Amino acid sequence: MLPILAEFKRTHPLVKVSLKRQRSDTQSTDLNANRIDVGFAVRHRFQRNIEVMPFTQEPLVAVMSRHHRLAEQE
Repeated sequence: MLPILAEFKRTHPLVKVSLKRQRSDTQSTDLNANRIDVGFAVRHRFQRNIEVMPFTQEPLVAVMSRHHRLAEQE
């Protein structure tokens, strides 16, 4: 996501971009109150008046020691 935001900032230098970690329910509230313009989320459960669209396809992986008992599983 950082390369995408860096490119956006380069092509739109007058737009202020700030990132803040929030729970999805807080994002919904802040979107409805116009405190934030856009939110990014993993879960797609939002109020009906919130538009949800894919932003990017990021693979989710589990990271563990090679010696962990689950490391040999597919």
